Amino acid sequence: MDALTPEMLIVLAILAGAVTLFVTEVVRIDVAAILIMVVVGVTGLIPTADVFAGFSSNAVISIIAVMILGSALDRVGAMQVVASWLLRVGGTTERRIMASSSAAVGGISAFMQNIGAAALFLPVIERIAERTNIPQSRLLMPMGFAAILGGTLTLVASGPLILLNDLLASSADNLGVDIEPYGLFAPTPIGLALLAAGIILFAVAGKWLLPATDGDRSSAEALPDISARYGLDGRLHAAIVPADSPLVNREVEEIERREPGVLIAAVALPGEDPCLAPRREQRMESGSVVGITGPEEDVDAFTDAHGLQRISPDDDPFARLVDPEQAGLVEVSVRPGSDAVGERVGDLRLRVRFGTALLAVHHRGQILTDGLREHRLGAGDVLVLFGPWERMRDVDADPSFVVISDHPTDPPRTEKR
Repeated sequence: MDALTPEMLIVLAILAGAVTLFVTEVVRIDVAAILIMVVVGVTGLIPTADVFAGFSSNAVISIIAVMILGSALDRVGAMQVVASWLLRVGGTTERRIMASSSAAVGGISAFMQNIGAAALFLPVIERIAERTNIPQSRLLMPMGFAAILGGTLTLVASGPLILLNDLLASSADNLGVDIEPYGLFAPTPIGLALLAAGIILFAVAGKWLLPATDGDRSSAEALPDISARYGLDGRLHAAIVPADSPLVNREVEEIERREPGVLIAAVALPGEDPCLAPRREQRMESGSVVGITGPEEDVDAFTDAHGLQRISPDDDPFARLVDPEQAGLVEVSVRPGSDAVGERVGDLRLRVRFGTALLAVHHRGQILTDGLREHRLGAGDVLVLFGPWERMRDVDADPSFVVISDHPTDPPRTEKR
């Protein structure tokens, strides 16, 4: 056996270093990859001009483009729509969600490279995991295998079959025989069987085969559990206001004053888009949909007393508005010496100025949830606000308040601007 050359030893050392960086994640994986690429060029293993030649590969550029496209679709809310549709189809059980998402990815993989299909559906799986509290790892692995198996449905996404088709054509010319190449859907029957078998395997045995770790959480999930800290029910209950309800023609301020324990956090008037934190002078109309927050027993008593018709989660018009990536809770402290000290909460018009709803106030060791409009703020009081993340910038900019809890600073944009 010949001795290892210096070039071989350098390659092995770079390979060991690459594996170490990828496993330990001392630096980000993309940074590690670029470092390895530079080291290969600096050591002279390849010509300097060829160090970045990989970026001219169609496959590399295609994968980068698909990931950029997937991120853009996620930013504008398209992936949230896809995730909502998959949840309606798959329900809320892990097995059904796994099967529906895998089938969708497998179908897409039939007409594009499987790596691109997986990259495109990554934001969808993240959204589904957030809404269902299912660990991402238990959804990502079936999705990855479904993308691979879906590539066998047609010739489009199967590189080996495309290469074999070309070899058949060239061999036929060289041998002077007539060999018919494969058609686009020639592998479809086998591909369908493979994809179905893979989905069934994970649906039946996934409980034992799939990991339960969830890795790093998203920015929205990593936020402090403010609702639990203040004893708040973070859910938004949607209900329709019928024509014979006592709430018709009543203002939001009047409703909340007479009904302690509940808060009208959102309203959708007939023919208009839903909005969070409606103004206090907003009047209820027949057919309006209200988003109520508060303790479960208070919300039930409120809806029963006023004849409201509860809406199922599938038809909830506020689902997109209260998505953790779009809105949530923040803690805001009253700055000592500011103009807000000594002012009534109702006079600050938080809904008009910031588009946020006040859920609770922490005042001198006590948590207040009733009669908040009449409460006079003191220095250091902490307000718990609910509203869109993008409106929290206005709160940050106000000299009277200091936002003391973390929140996403660059939320997805789902509306045309």
